Amino acid sequence: MKHPNVSTLEGGLNALIRMKGGVQEIVKEMPIIVPCQYIGGDINETDWQIVDRDEILQIAENKLLKTYLLDVRDADEWYGLSSSPYGIDFTPRKGRIPNSIWIEWYKFYELDSDTNIITSKSNKQVQALMEEKDISKEDDIIIYCFKGSRAAVALMKLKQAGYKNVKIYFASWNEWSRNFQLPIDDKQLLRITK
Repeated sequence: MKHPNVSTLEGGLNALIRMKGGVQEIVKEMPIIVPCQYIGGDINETDWQIVDRDEILQIAENKLLKTYLLDVRDADEWYGLSSSPYGIDFTPRKGRIPNSIWIEWYKFYELDSDTNIITSKSNKQVQALMEEKDISKEDDIIIYCFKGSRAAVALMKLKQAGYKNVKIYFASWNEWSRNFQLPIDDKQLLRITK
């Protein structure tokens, strides 16, 4: 791993402010930025994690077995009621990529009632979530959302939970829905609430 000292802050700035011994005051002064040269390797290690629409098309057409296409968009997008988080008709089509399985990205998190901060579910909870969809740690999983952000969060959570064969369709629904040559499942689904 090229950058082993990278992490995410659960709960964002609000969590940092509320932490015991955490930052209690926000600094408003501009930091001094010291120019430096980025030294990276010649090989882009993320290339193997990103797939393009041609590979997604193989899944949509049932040509890749034991590969799961995981849609992590919000409920209104999955149910075909909205085309994106940016507006109901932000893209020309609503629906899902055929043969997708849906787990809303929020399901990877929970609200800590003691701190009122959103935190990641445990690895066991994430594994249980995937088992509900009959997806095992050995399966190939490709995640998509609207433009890759929520999919990247889900990819990180799955990797932490021990899923090794996880990739991301970074262009996601934003690309797929705009290409009328690509198939979609545009049935508006009934929304069932518990």
